[in-house]
Amino acid sequence: MDPRTPEPADEESANRPEADPLNSLPRVKTPVLMLNGKYDYFVPVASSQEPFFTLLGTRTSDKKYIVCDGRHDVPRTELIKESLACWTGTWGRCGRGRAKACGRQFNGYLSMHRRSAPTPGPETS
Repeated sequence: MDPRTPEPADEESANRPEADPLNSLPRVKTPVLMLNGKYDYFVPVASSQEPFFTLLGTRTSDKKYIVCDGRHDVPRTELIKESLACWTGTWGRCGRGRAKACGRQFNGYLSMHRRSAPTPGPETS
């Protein structure tokens, strides 16, 4: 067996209630921003994305579902724009300590990706 391939779950663990989305999704209470592609063939809109979002136990005011044009990968600019809008807008009011922690995590994410961005080389004429 290839070591990079995970072993299939045994039948007993596959039937556990905590592994069942119908049982676990209603227990999710944290804010959720869900961005998906309209033409995603891995996670289709009607059969996966919409039921997943509907089953989430998060309050309606604390969850947002956005369908972007494209396939499985959401455009990075859309991801950053919507993430900033949620965390600095409505969800930023979720408690002083919690908002600070979320902001630190998000700022760390942004700075990590800024460092990894290629820097332009010297211009040649």
